[in-house]
Amino acid sequence: MSKTSCDRCGDEFVPDGCGTGYCTIGTAKICYLCADESLRAEMRAGRTMTVYLSGDGSELHSWSGGALATVTVEHERPCGGFCHRSTRTHVWATGEGRAWYGTGPGRGMYLNMRPLKAR
Repeated sequence: MSKTSCDRCGDEFVPDGCGTGYCTIGTAKICYLCADESLRAEMRAGRTMTVYLSGDGSELHSWSGGALATVTVEHERPCGGFCHRSTRTHVWATGEGRAWYGTGPGRGMYLNMRPLKAR
């Protein structure tokens, strides 16, 4: 019989129609809410991370869909060079008490984000 509750909070896993309702970190199975909180803790620690830009470009999300930060500026630029027809999306955001900057292929896709230094 497989485990059906989160190793951190004890809540039962709730499949969302396309996912299992949990992820694994090492040997632990944790629910999506605990996984999102783990990402927020990494943000508070100022770690570089990969997140997802919402379809409307207004928020940064975790892989499970949890809101992590609010986008303050978003714009596209041509990549240049051999991929002259491609564009790269540049995003500035605020979340967990920090300002963030990152780039990625566009809305609904991943972004590699890093914290900005305080002025």
